[in-house]
Order: sequence, then C-alpha cells, then structure tokens
Amino acid sequence: MGLFDLFKSKTKEIKPDNPTDIFFYQPTKPNVNCSEIFNISISDCSIRVMNKNINCLYEDLTIESFNNQYNDFSKYLNLLNVKSDSIDLEEINILEQKIITHWIYFYNSNNYSFKIKKEDFHHPSTTKIVIAYLDKKELKAEAKISLGAKIIRMTEAEYLVVIKQSEWYESIRNGTV
Repeated sequence: MGLFDLFKSKTKEIKPDNPTDIFFYQPTKPNVNCSEIFNISISDCSIRVMNKNINCLYEDLTIESFNNQYNDFSKYLNLLNVKSDSIDLEEINILEQKIITHWIYFYNSNNYSFKIKKEDFHHPSTTKIVIAYLDKKELKAEAKISLGAKIIRMTEAEYLVVIKQSEWYESIRNGTV
C-alpha cells in the first residue's frame, strides 16, 4: 500500500461528526485574533506572517482574509482532545499554527480556491508537519510514534508507514538513495 493509498483509505472512513477525529467541525470554537499570535506585515500585494514558529509570505491575501481563513481552518482542526503527558497545550497550539498556515499557504500559492477538506488533515503533508515537530522533542522513538499516531488519529503501524515513506521520499529528493 502506497502513502497516498493509505490516506485515501483513511479519508473514506472519516465522518464529519466524529469528535475524536482530527477533522471535526467545532462552530463554537472561539475565533483568534491572528495579530495577537503573529506579527503580520504588509508589503505590496502580500503579507508576511511570523512568530517564533512560523514565517510565511502570502501573496494576494489581506490581513482580514488571512484572519478569516485561519479561523475557518481552526474550527475544523481538532487537536485539543489529544491527551498526553508528552505534549502540552502550548505545543498543541504550535502544531495547530503550523498545520493551518501550511494549508493556507498551499491553497494561496497554488491559486486554488479556498476550501477546507477533510483530506487536508489526513494528508501526508499534515503528518509530515507532526513528524518534524516531534523529531525536535526529547522523547524516545516509541513515545514519538505513539504520540504522532494519536495526534493524527492513526494506528502506530500506519504512522510508521508514513515515517518510512517520508524518509524514503526525502532520500530520493536529496539524492542519497
């Protein structure tokens, strides 16, 4: 089973009303004022969104449209029910920022119409964001695998497949295969 096959099979099982899934609409989740968590600067027809974890340049977005898109994504991204002694609320917020800004960038840079889809949160790119974040934590490998699988809502075996395929892809990209 290939990487995208794994995610297609996971996506078919997703129900939008499952509060334990990473993709779960939370209409009462409070909006955030992005200018409180990011330093947002305007330059020509682009904005730069930065904080200590994020540095993204978005062309053809206004501060208002970024704020709206960020809050729309946030209402669907369900990370708050991840319970673990290995990750705290601040780290969950950092992961949320990384995932949301990644997808806003993806839609914006590819000139796709902005539409939140469950496939975005069950996509290898989202998993790779989690893998990269957890790689920086001082945890044993087994704990990273367990926590990553819990965050993405995969089995540990599925999460390991993504890790191995991501490593393989990176080695091809870097010419080390």
